[in-house]
Amino acid sequence: MTALELAIAYWEEGLPIPLDLAVELMAEGYDVEALEDKYMS
Repeated sequence: MTALELAIAYWEEGLPIPLDLAVELMAEGYDVEALEDKYMS
């Protein structure tokens, strides 16, 4: 499971993602705030 897939799984459950996962996504160039807005239930 990729970092993005894992983050989406957290958000779909209405949970915040762990900080280390957020940092990994940011390092990969993702806009974590925009993704959270899109996928958070």
